[in-house]
Amino acid sequence: MTAAYLYGLLRCDTLGARLARHPIDGAFGPVQALAMDGAVLAMTPHDGQPVPQRRRYLMAHARVLEVLMSHGPVLPFRFGHVVRDTAHLSGMLRAAKAQITRNFTRIEGHAEVGLRVEFDRTAALQATLAAAPGLARQRDALLARGGGGRLAQIELGRRVAEALEARRTVCQHALLRRLAPLARAHVLHPPEDDVQVLRAAFLLPETAVEAFSQAADQAASACDFAGAPPHLRLVHPTPPFNFVSFSLAAEPDPEVV
Repeated sequence: MTAAYLYGLLRCDTLGARLARHPIDGAFGPVQALAMDGAVLAMTPHDGQPVPQRRRYLMAHARVLEVLMSHGPVLPFRFGHVVRDTAHLSGMLRAAKAQITRNFTRIEGHAEVGLRVEFDRTAALQATLAAAPGLARQRDALLARGGGGRLAQIELGRRVAEALEARRTVCQHALLRRLAPLARAHVLHPPEDDVQVLRAAFLLPETAVEAFSQAADQAASACDFAGAPPHLRLVHPTPPFNFVSFSLAAEPDPEVV
């Protein structure tokens, strides 16, 4: 019985020959190509034990997926996915063939792009108070009384937070109205803080990434949220985890993605 650590599925019949010429050092040894029914599996022989959540393994997994994407569309496995017996893989993949085909069809010629848009906190708070004169007057009254009582401070903080969140939501919707039509699909993620107006993944035609980047910059700059330039982070290329979903149900392992 041979266990394997899994990286992803590709439709690249020459992957084995390419890896022989240009080896990829994975988290647990050189990456190998295993021909399957309608796909090629990128994997490494493994002892079958649970994979520890260590940074060096996580980084190696991500690095392998980035290199594999240079060989064509990849259906990525999340970190730590191990099958106990490669002899069962053909049957497992055959059972999931319809799912796999749908996923390849969806991402063919496309790329996942991660986008984060946020603003300076001080500028965002100042803009929020400027847009709500009542809150500014309440703040000034508290300052005139040496800060006021604790309950009054908590109430003011609550009202400012609600106003800031309302403005953040308006800005997020405006950005999505501009950017979502440019993508085949998008997935919205919860913000990491209250001045991050957008955190999302977009599935774009590979030829449209540069135009999308420019559109995102223009749309963010037009946001009436902070009266200050936005901070954008565009992550590309990245494995299409947000737009791929399938499972190998013939073995009692967790979901692939």
